[in-house]
Amino acid sequence: MKLTSFRRLVQIFIFILFSLSMQSGIHAQEAFPEGEGRQAIFVSCTQCHGLGHLTRVSLDSQQWENAVYDMVARGAAIDINDLDTIKNYLINNLANDR
Repeated sequence: MKLTSFRRLVQIFIFILFSLSMQSGIHAQEAFPEGEGRQAIFVSCTQCHGLGHLTRVSLDSQQWENAVYDMVARGAAIDINDLDTIKNYLINNLANDR
């Protein structure tokens, strides 16, 4: 009897965690305005980071540019054709000096 109750409790806990993580992702997506580069951010950056990470950091334009190049140097799978688009999107929409 105790094992069954424990399993049920674990299932409920997992369901709650999953539900919260889904809501977090939805809210993070809403923080990104429509524009060229938005989809590239979702595809490229989320391979290593959650979207919330990008909205929590406070970087100026130069720091965003450096961060993008740093991620590429660390092996981020960013399509070279998307590099400037991603950099410009982050600077134009998330830089704290704009």
